[in-house]
Amino acid sequence: EPMSILARVGHPIFDAPRIDAAALAAYDFVLPTITQRVGQEIERLLAQLGLEAATAFRSSSYGFIREMLLGGDCVAIMPRLMMVGDLLRGALRLAPLPIEAAERPAGLIRRRDAPLSAPAAQFVETLRAYVGELAARGLT
Repeated sequence: EPMSILARVGHPIFDAPRIDAAALAAYDFVLPTITQRVGQEIERLLAQLGLEAATAFRSSSYGFIREMLLGGDCVAIMPRLMMVGDLLRGALRLAPLPIEAAERPAGLIRRRDAPLSAPAAQFVETLRAYVGELAARGLT
């Protein structure tokens, strides 16, 4: 799950010749809370960019983050898969971070000593197909 810059389609940041820390500093951020692991990772990235003092709305609600992105000029830095539906529908755009971010592991955790039930096996198969489709569209 790569970290990316996310903003609404038509956001002025996408008109910038280069999306760097200076371009990002012109906008308020909407971010996950720092009590979440992903929020702590984002906080480290902001510090690397010199943006730790940037104005940020923080929320544990991805619905709130989504509304702030779609309804105004806020920008998010977060794993793109957290907003994949809006990316697939074309409501949000993404841009790579101007710095190298650490890879983020993602996966399923299950017991090794118990076989999956038929519904669980179907879920895993469906999830793998969905992730494959996202990869084919360049979203993973």
